[in-house]
Amino acid sequence: MEVREPIEKEGLVVFMDALGTKELILTGRYKDAMKRWDELLKGVIHSMGWSEYMTSILREAGSDNPEMTSGVKALQDTVILYLYPEDQGTDLRVALARASRILGRFLWEAMEDFFDAFFFRWAVEVGTIMVGSTQVFSPAAVAAHESQDTADWTGIIAAPAASALLRPSLNDPAQHRFFARYPIPLKDGETMDGFVLSWPAWADPGPCRKIMNRRMTQFPEPHKRRKYENALAFAEWYWTTYPKDDAHKGESLSS
Repeated sequence: MEVREPIEKEGLVVFMDALGTKELILTGRYKDAMKRWDELLKGVIHSMGWSEYMTSILREAGSDNPEMTSGVKALQDTVILYLYPEDQGTDLRVALARASRILGRFLWEAMEDFFDAFFFRWAVEVGTIMVGSTQVFSPAAVAAHESQDTADWTGIIAAPAASALLRPSLNDPAQHRFFARYPIPLKDGETMDGFVLSWPAWADPGPCRKIMNRRMTQFPEPHKRRKYENALAFAEWYWTTYPKDDAHKGESLSS
């Protein structure tokens, strides 16, 4: 394999931790899950066209060079997605907000497919990314990892630098379709005011409630059950707060 010179860019990083992977592997149920897991990741990066979709958004926003580069590094329960614009003068707020469309669809489809397997805890961050032949080194990835590791649920939160980019758009009436401001539940029992990717905008409330309740039955231990209680509480809050928001209903990674 050719070893290339690392590339350093400013961009977007998503750090994902798959909850329940250990149980999946130890019970021997990982083969089918792994196949579908690969399909979903390809849907985000390739079939759905992560770079192509983001490039079209930036072109519409008037970027002089809207080309985007993206990739994924995955090992068992950890996945790092990265995305950076070739034009380093690009406003990353555009990429951050619009990337939520892909990630929200992914999270809901993953919930539907893997409700007997594992759920996901993610964080998205912006900052420096260094991409090599086999590795991704990034302060943004470190910040994303630390942020998602504090959350006590399944969902996607904005890490500090990403939150700072979103904050000026608080009064934008359409922002909730991408990220909603919400008190994020933490493992220490406290909450943190922050921005959460609006995955319930893609979810069907009825099936989502069934999936979450089944998950809570599967994992009755308080520290495990709480993750799904908290995720469902966010979904219920979103559906109540934005009851007419059906902008994303019916979308899928293959559409």
